[in-house]
Amino acid sequence: MRVSGKKMSFQRIDQNLQYDLRLTYYYKGDTVTKQTTNSFWSYKTLGATKKEDVKDRIDKASQMYQNIKGIKEKVTYEEKGVKETVEINFNKVDFDKLATLPGMYTDKNTRKSKKISMKASKELLTSKGFKEITDGKFEKLK
Repeated sequence: MRVSGKKMSFQRIDQNLQYDLRLTYYYKGDTVTKQTTNSFWSYKTLGATKKEDVKDRIDKASQMYQNIKGIKEKVTYEEKGVKETVEINFNKVDFDKLATLPGMYTDKNTRKSKKISMKASKELLTSKGFKEITDGKFEKLK
């Protein structure tokens, strides 16, 4: 899918707890058209020591994303943690269903207008400890 317009990326990383959240927004004007999220959560962050400790819980959460138009979501279990990728096409997604998903921040106005504001998204993310990545160079977990 080719997306015209601009993009803005954000990261929240914790070397101690070993998690890495990367969000990229594609937008036109102030309207977000697509968002991609690449997350890595160590088993330590999830309060576990191995895959088997969290698999049921993670699979159940992942299942909520499946079969929602405009959303692609995939979970991969690795040696040290869980990797998740989510892609949301805001031109196709059902905003009411989106609001029910874990980790999604939408308000009544967003569900009504069916638009995500880039400016409001940036403000929300920076207030939650995310840093804007302007050079495409995300910090890596050590």
